[in-house]
Amino acid sequence: MKTLYRFKLSCGRMGELEGMFTAKPEDIEAALGKTAQFGEVLGKHSDISVVLDEGHFELLTDDPYFVEKFELFGCASGFNPLSYLEDAS
Repeated sequence: MKTLYRFKLSCGRMGELEGMFTAKPEDIEAALGKTAQFGEVLGKHSDISVVLDEGHFELLTDDPYFVEKFELFGCASGFNPLSYLEDAS
């Protein structure tokens, strides 16, 4: 079952990365401790990467009806750090 999460990463004076997305709780757990490599998303030479921890994620809801409608209407926005995980191979 998927749940709705908010991702937030402060990058100091360069800015912030934020996003809202759905994921399975086990996928979030598996991502903790791994590096998300975002690249130069905050401008040239920014090269943003972070080791993900629980503080980067906020569970917004686990209501299956809400999550279904969120996905149906394509409401995901911003950055989903699960899409930026470094390949472990």
